[in-house]
Amino acid sequence: MRFVTRPQAHLSAILIPVVLALSLSACATGSQGVEELSPDTYFLRYRMADVDGGSVEAKRLAVIEAEAHCASDGRSFELTKEELGPVTADIYFRCNTF
Repeated sequence: MRFVTRPQAHLSAILIPVVLALSLSACATGSQGVEELSPDTYFLRYRMADVDGGSVEAKRLAVIEAEAHCASDGRSFELTKEELGPVTADIYFRCNTF
């Protein structure tokens, strides 16, 4: 009599949920770009999965994107308001001339 163990079944029971969770978190990361609210005033929402740093990391990346947006027009970045959720950072900012 020969006994066969199925380590692959056990391994796939662990890997499938992990891969699925990582795939879903990757889809929900980033921003949809800068939105102009009025001349020189903008809004940016950045989403970052909890496992990747959540709202703290989202705010850091949002500020980097906003600074780059202003710099592309030769202007300086000024944060005017921020709202942090569990996995999102909403920032409002101005692009000022030097």
